[in-house]
Amino acid sequence: MSEEHRVDENEEGTDSINRRSFVRALSGAGGVAITGSVSPSTAQAAPPEQSPSKSREAIPVDELDQLARKVTEQEDVANIMDATMRETVQTGTVVEASHSSSASGGIITRNSPQVAKENSVDDLAKDDIFVSGVRHTLENGNEMTALAYATDNEAIWWREFSKVEGGIKTKATRWKIKGETVEDARLELSQLSANGKLTKPQSDFTTMSHCSGCSAISSGWLHHRKCTNYNVVCLSACSACGTVKSCLPCLIACVGTWCVWLLERCCRNFERTCIACQ
Repeated sequence: MSEEHRVDENEEGTDSINRRSFVRALSGAGGVAITGSVSPSTAQAAPPEQSPSKSREAIPVDELDQLARKVTEQEDVANIMDATMRETVQTGTVVEASHSSSASGGIITRNSPQVAKENSVDDLAKDDIFVSGVRHTLENGNEMTALAYATDNEAIWWREFSKVEGGIKTKATRWKIKGETVEDARLELSQLSANGKLTKPQSDFTTMSHCSGCSAISSGWLHHRKCTNYNVVCLSACSACGTVKSCLPCLIACVGTWCVWLLERCCRNFERTCIACQ
């Protein structure tokens, strides 16, 4: 594992490296509001949806080739992935990305693998997808597999827990990428599916009690806090992913798998929704 990844494994903590990089990213965002405030400490006060990561390990490219295809059949991803991206993933080949970044990943392409190897990730071909995968061990002992697909205009983040975490066993989010550079880009949530079903707004239920919790004898719905908007400058504070800033899809895929701690801190807006009970 590279030195940069060893530093990254401690990012959930409060070490000075993490604080400096986060403040620099926040300043670069022009003081963009995070969960309604410009203060990092205020953002950190919001309870996380999962236990922090204790350690993480990149999924090697040869394994990504199989996993990326397998995950397209998982219910949450099938609920939100469009036909074009699914066809590329299922029929394409994963080629290891050639880039100076220490963050691992690959390019899923239906073009010649040799051409993909020769091309820089800074210039993805039409329909090519950058993919990244990481396995996490959480501080509470749970394990999580995170996978991300990203193109020039959209991204999908998927995760699966070995044991239910915060009411979630599996979850997938689809994001629209607005902007062309890290400095002007933002992510806007378009769809969220958890535990095999698309989420529902609270307004769909006649009473709040219909989205109040899960039990062993019921298959109801559970309150869930979802992020709907990210400023990408803030996300670029992820030390494992900062060197891929010239490739916007690469950065977004990398952060969605490596820097789970940063997703809580960089969210610009949270909303309440209802997820299906596992």
